[in-house]
Amino acid sequence: MSAMPTNYSNDPVFLRHDLMIEIGRIDMALEEFRERVAANEQAQVLESLRKRRATLNDALTRLAV
Repeated sequence: MSAMPTNYSNDPVFLRHDLMIEIGRIDMALEEFRERVAANEQAQVLESLRKRRATLNDALTRLAV
């Protein structure tokens, strides 16, 4: 039986998994946003979500597995 890593924050597999989950959350927020946010607020909220997703995508591409 192999030992589980005690520090998941430094394990690239766990980091990749966490980043992919967060990207999925952003994607779901974008979908919900399109359905619920008033037209006059959409530009500001959409830009914020897009920046967050871009940051997560950059981190994911830099993470070597």
